Amino acid sequence: RHASQWKYEGIFQLLFADKRFLVKILVAADIKNKSWEHDQRLTLEKFKNYQCEVINAFDWNCNLKNPPKDLVPDVVFFPKVIEGNDPFSITRFHNSLNCYVPYSTYGDNNPTLQYNQIFHNLLWRHYVATEIHFEISKEVNYIKSKNVRVSGYPGFDNYLFFNGKKLNQVSPWPNDSRKKIIWAPHHTIQNSENNSNHSNFLLYHEFFKEISFQFRDKVCFAFKPHPNLRLKLYGFDGWGEEKTKEYYNWWARNENTLLFEGDYEELFIKSDALIHDSVSFMAEYLCLGKPSCYLVKDESKLNRFLNKFGLSLLKYHENALCEDDIYSFIKSIIFSRKTIKNKKEIPKFLKAKEIPSSEFIYEDIISSIFVNKKLK
Repeated sequence: RHASQWKYEGIFQLLFADKRFLVKILVAADIKNKSWEHDQRLTLEKFKNYQCEVINAFDWNCNLKNPPKDLVPDVVFFPKVIEGNDPFSITRFHNSLNCYVPYSTYGDNNPTLQYNQIFHNLLWRHYVATEIHFEISKEVNYIKSKNVRVSGYPGFDNYLFFNGKKLNQVSPWPNDSRKKIIWAPHHTIQNSENNSNHSNFLLYHEFFKEISFQFRDKVCFAFKPHPNLRLKLYGFDGWGEEKTKEYYNWWARNENTLLFEGDYEELFIKSDALIHDSVSFMAEYLCLGKPSCYLVKDESKLNRFLNKFGLSLLKYHENALCEDDIYSFIKSIIFSRKTIKNKKEIPKFLKAKEIPSSEFIYEDIISSIFVNKKLK
């Protein structure tokens, strides 16, 4: 549904190369969202050069072109939780083996939402990143996580196993000696719950513009917003569609700033540091062993907002509670001042298996489907 939520590249490549499978990609943006056409175009653009069949679920008048009953797949991989009245709800695929890799590694403390919706209990396979996630899921899941497998996380594969060598993309960054720093704000722009650490965007949106201009000779900044931030701002009082587009376009048109809404692996690999409040990126960026600064909304709420996994990751981050902290972090990157937290260090628990996660998932599927048959 969002190009940046695609975590199945490695699995796709393995299944596509296996002649026992006919692999198709279904692009189905959420047409209830105002930004659905924007999401649909970005996602279709991502897959335009894939050799498999890419199916556009909706036409540009919101008409459903390819309902699930006409697709009849044997195996389905969901990019996110889809249930209820959605035309692509998991309940529409009752004759399929339904698989799921969350697009986030879930460092926040929200176990029922993450592991015990109807969707999770109907899955054939639910692949999680670490043993920590498995133990959390068992505590809340109705079927005691009998369908859960600890696979590692496919989004880590290029970082932990291939050092980015499997990517053939052109670097989005300017080819010069300036430091390359990413700002990745979460989509929550107001306090959504008492324990939330999100909603930092409104605090810092002007500050990051100012600081990018101040350090224009020393730093290139990339604005990497959560895919849902654009939509949230469209409907937020004082912003709206026009102001949001102008803000995003500001990042796209300056000499030392980038707007990045699609795949971000190459953006991460060629960067020098990350500033964010995303629980997904807490783990993903640490796989590179690069400095990362976590924006803290309210320090007193961190122990309630983050789960055991998130708190373990937080130890490897610099924490910023205000503009001065962000400023100091950026200066430490410019002048390469190392601290205990930002020295090159990758948490060992992020590598759950000795093989890439995508390979583990592929082997789990074919050994389950093709019983007593020799694997390729």
